[in-house]
Amino acid sequence: GMTILVGREVLRYEKVDPEETKVHPLIRHGVALFGSPPREPWGRFLQIVPSGGYRDVRHLFGDEIVLGREEGDIVFRDDAFMSRRHAAVTWDGKKAQITDLGSSNGTFVRVTAATQVKHGDHVRMGDQLLRIELGK
Repeated sequence: GMTILVGREVLRYEKVDPEETKVHPLIRHGVALFGSPPREPWGRFLQIVPSGGYRDVRHLFGDEIVLGREEGDIVFRDDAFMSRRHAAVTWDGKKAQITDLGSSNGTFVRVTAATQVKHGDHVRMGDQLLRIELGK
């Protein structure tokens, strides 16, 4: 999966295997028990803590998920580096895409392979934000 940084939150995106979404009713003594109607998530975010473990798991439903400090489907109220409406993750039925919604601090994707950069790109290394400026 892909790892992103929104505000101070480090989230790992994973696509959900269709086998995981198969839900069978729980039956006890021949009676089906009540429960929330099943929804089929297409993905999930695992919130990564500094130790490398996971804190919260958020399943992703629908065509668009908005992340923010005050508004959205996934809200991080205590993150002062998160914008009110920070980023959106969209699903087209085959792949997910993340878009920054004009946040103050940007949205970053972890690079795991050689990646070409161009003039004006921003790269974050640790707590350092670097702007790529190529000579002419």
